[in-house]
Amino acid sequence: MDFAEFTIFKKDVTLDQFRNQTLTALKKWTQDSRLLFDLDVYTILAEVNDLYATGMLAKAVPQALPLEARFSVLTYYMYLINLAVRCTSTPSESNLDMFAKTLTASIYYEAGVQTYELRWEPDEIITLLLTGLNQSDKYVEQELDVLNYTTPFRSTVWDSYCILKDALALAKCRSESDYLNCDLSFKGIPRDQVIEMAKVLPLK
Repeated sequence: MDFAEFTIFKKDVTLDQFRNQTLTALKKWTQDSRLLFDLDVYTILAEVNDLYATGMLAKAVPQALPLEARFSVLTYYMYLINLAVRCTSTPSESNLDMFAKTLTASIYYEAGVQTYELRWEPDEIITLLLTGLNQSDKYVEQELDVLNYTTPFRSTVWDSYCILKDALALAKCRSESDYLNCDLSFKGIPRDQVIEMAKVLPLK
């Protein structure tokens, strides 16, 4: 699987097309109905709509994506591509579970940790990602030291944090100059591919 398999790079792509392609990819990796529901872009955008009253119905094809939705869609796409290009075999259930946790962090970034913890049973990783986005790289590194995860898992959590940071930075870009000056830290996806994808998402 590679970048070319997704029509998100084509202008005027609809939300339905994006959803159908991503679900097709995900169904090659898992048949777990809970994971497929959690990773459905409609589920994600519905929660964004519920949280922020964007006026965007989950199954509508918006003319423009609000910032909160744009951030989540960029996170979604970057993480999915990361799995597709980095996993030499089918991603494990734990890979997909981390995907879902990263998306939850993107959804609740603007609402904050307290809102997330009021709605859901707190998850250590999601809380770390949410807090880290409002702190610094050093803060996340220090927290990872305290949590003492295995080296591979620590790397996975760090990648999630970097993807979130980059997706947020790209979500805020509004001009060619913004994109040129955007400081991206995740190295798992070519910079030009990520920026091209961000440019074709509708803006608001």
